Amino acid sequence: MLLAVLILAVYWPALRGGFILDDEDLLQRSGQATWQQIWFSTALPDYWPLTESMLHIEWGMWGSQTLGYHVVNLLLHLGASVMVWRILKLLAMPGAFVTALLFAVHPVNVESVAWIVQRKNTLSMFWFLASAWCYVRMETGGTIPRTRRLYWLALTCFVLALLSKIAVVVLPPLLVLLIWWKRPLTKRDIFRIAPFFGLAGILSLVNLWFMAHANAEGIRAATLTQRVFGAGAVTWFYLWKAVLPLDLAFIYPKWKITSGNWLWAVPVLATLATTVVLWFTRKATVSRAVLVGWLFFCIALLPVMGLSDTGFMKFSLVADHYQHIAIIAVLALAGAAVSQISKHKVRIGILTVIVGALSLKAAQQASIYRDAVTLYRAAVDKNPTSWILHGNLADELLAAGQIEPALAEFRETLRLNPQSDDAHYFFGEALLKMGAIDDAVVQLNETIKLPEEHYHLKAYHGLAQIYLSRGDKQQALAMERNAQDIARKHGLDQIMAQSEAWMQSVGLK
Repeated sequence: MLLAVLILAVYWPALRGGFILDDEDLLQRSGQATWQQIWFSTALPDYWPLTESMLHIEWGMWGSQTLGYHVVNLLLHLGASVMVWRILKLLAMPGAFVTALLFAVHPVNVESVAWIVQRKNTLSMFWFLASAWCYVRMETGGTIPRTRRLYWLALTCFVLALLSKIAVVVLPPLLVLLIWWKRPLTKRDIFRIAPFFGLAGILSLVNLWFMAHANAEGIRAATLTQRVFGAGAVTWFYLWKAVLPLDLAFIYPKWKITSGNWLWAVPVLATLATTVVLWFTRKATVSRAVLVGWLFFCIALLPVMGLSDTGFMKFSLVADHYQHIAIIAVLALAGAAVSQISKHKVRIGILTVIVGALSLKAAQQASIYRDAVTLYRAAVDKNPTSWILHGNLADELLAAGQIEPALAEFRETLRLNPQSDDAHYFFGEALLKMGAIDDAVVQLNETIKLPEEHYHLKAYHGLAQIYLSRGDKQQALAMERNAQDIARKHGLDQIMAQSEAWMQSVGLK
């Protein structure tokens, strides 16, 4: 009850928050996709079929009304918080409920819970923890039928987690780590966990194949040295944000990692040194627990360290939602430390201050998700050199009818990235609304000159309308024929029909 009340209080400001970035587009694509497309094709941008299936069902229930998606995310986060408590309780970890409290209200988790399409995080976390709970519960003993039932349930939950988001592949090594913490590993343990590793390997290969076939665009170009340097920096960045969650940003500034700058090697060396020191002091009870927490944290970050790429890394190497699993280790150690304070009143006082401070910060962070304009304004303040943030803010201001501020943001977007086809297109749309027709024509022509075709169809159609309004039917017809060529190329039959109908209605055919 306490966890539920705290979570509701913290996330109340974001409960009716709208769509951000490509939320609505992705939800609509999931909602309109067939089951065959979701499970057995590359029609969607990522292979998260369980997440996509859930969103498919919810799109039919809520459509563009965002409240339902937010409520489901809160329920999944509540379930995850409860399972964090119960798993640590089974492991006899001091301060298990304290850890659950910290996890429930930690500001770093706001991005995963308040951002609708991070359903892949909240859903995969739920099944990840459910699998871990079943496995740890099995370890505590019981009858053979019950043990077998728990084992198969753990395996099933792990499959569901993998089908929600592939980052949960870290579960098998984490289970090995937890067993090693409590007792020596046996051959039976290896035999039991081998299927988990096998499933993780199979689904990882499926996802790698999917990324190679579904995403033609490269995410980033980086050498092995740059990736290793980045991995070291990522580890300490996330640890810092977990311990002191200040200056959180929706999109952090992009790091410029240079192989020749050996200052980037310092975090890597610090990571190795910390691991070595903790390893050689592992016989002490506290040191062993800290070592397990440290290894848990590092292993959980492996999929998002930048050694391999994820789509979001086009914009930034780090993101709050990337440490959704890893942060449990930091909070478990913090919860254990608080629980060791001997004086009850002092312990309760310290805990109240910590939970209260985290809750206030998390509520403040959640409040920026109440609408897209608020979110992008806050994000631009933290990361003023991000062209995509300026571009999205411009789009939202344009949609809200704030034309002049939108124009300023479009100009800044194009200053930072002259190759942004969507910025050129929407800048042209804004100029049309202002009556600056000639300037709009320039921007629409810039759109169709760029290699990306995302907005070519709309730009051609927009130019056709402008030329028609000027009485130049020949140019209007040429532009609309170009738009039809793109629609035909991508099999957009409905767009083709609409174009034909429009041409007939205006006398171009």
